[in-house]
Amino acid sequence: MTDPLNGLLDAVVAGLKAHFGAGLRQCKRHAGRFDAAELERHGADAPAILVAPLGIGPGAEAGDGTADHTLRLGAFVVATDRGRADRDVLAAGLVGTLITHLPGQVWGRDDTHPVEARTLRAQNLYASTRGRGVVLWGLEWRQAIRLGTSNFADWPGTLATVAARGPGDEAVRWGGVDG
Repeated sequence: MTDPLNGLLDAVVAGLKAHFGAGLRQCKRHAGRFDAAELERHGADAPAILVAPLGIGPGAEAGDGTADHTLRLGAFVVATDRGRADRDVLAAGLVGTLITHLPGQVWGRDDTHPVEARTLRAQNLYASTRGRGVVLWGLEWRQAIRLGTSNFADWPGTLATVAARGPGDEAVRWGGVDG
């Protein structure tokens, strides 16, 4: 099984690939920030979205041996002029789509809290007119993930079934898994 952080990053990339489909030439993980030479290299495979971990905040204890940590995640949008598509228009369209797609995302994971719109920030980071020209936008969001192993992970069930008698002496049951 993949560790939670790498699992989340892989799930974000898979989710963005599925959402954008053929609209991207590249969608993958990236180690972090860019320099100009690296940006020019990624420009060859633009339009692209590169997903990067940017930081992890302190955790809040969940009461079961796990903790919710807030991750700072980034999606870097790289665009170049392609045919009749202007790089600035293409980048703005991708960023706008990301901003509307990210809120509520948990990427198919039950250890991840939904992205909240109030945590999204986007900024134009770079524009070059050399060669075919490259534009880089950075979009950052915060997303909480539960890390650690629950003290209750080995329990046979999550809820015990409770049986009681109703007003007509009929059996009434509440609960879930007995184990």
